[in-house]
Parts: sequence; C-alpha cells; structure tokens
Amino acid sequence: MALESVPKVINPIQQTIATLIQGYLNHPDVDRKEALKVLKYLNRPMAGTQVKELRNIHREFQKNMIPKALIEKISKMREKYGTTSPESGSPERIDLKREDLQLICFDYLCG
Repeated sequence: MALESVPKVINPIQQTIATLIQGYLNHPDVDRKEALKVLKYLNRPMAGTQVKELRNIHREFQKNMIPKALIEKISKMREKYGTTSPESGSPERIDLKREDLQLICFDYLCG
C-alpha cells in the first residue's frame, strides 16, 4: 500500500526528548517500563499540536530537570492523543477499495 511506503517524519524535538529519556532509563526515580512506552510513542509521527505540547514539556524540563515528571507528562499526552498512526498489519488499519473513494476536486492546467 502507498501509505506504508511513505517515510515517517519525526520532528527534531521528538528525537531530542527520546535521547533525553534514553539517558534516564537506568535512573532510580524512573519507571523503566513507562519510559520505554514513552520512547515508542515518541518514535511515531505527531500532529502539530502534539509537537507544540512537546516543546512546552521540554522547556519545562530544562528548568526543573526532573526526569520522572518529563515521562509522566508525555505519558499523559500518550493517553490523551493515543497512537498517531496504526502500525502496519494492526487490526486498526482500514482497507480502502476503489468504491470508497470520491473525486472531490479536479483541476486541469495547461500552459
């Protein structure tokens, strides 16, 4: 399917936060299982509103440097927004047929 061949675009802030969390995986205050769930969530493409929220969470983390709070806030985001795109082969995937599609606008330009 064409959607599966499209590369996933990850915002640099997602990569930055993922790298931070990886550095705290063995920290005594951090729940490792929850941190791994957050890392999996951060490796998926996100909408602009989610990226904006991540930036705010990152700014706040830079002020207080508490890894547990960072992971908790991103976990809440994950619960709030859920998964941003279904994994290939998952039951959530929708199979579209030609009959399901409609032509909404067609514009032909010639020069």
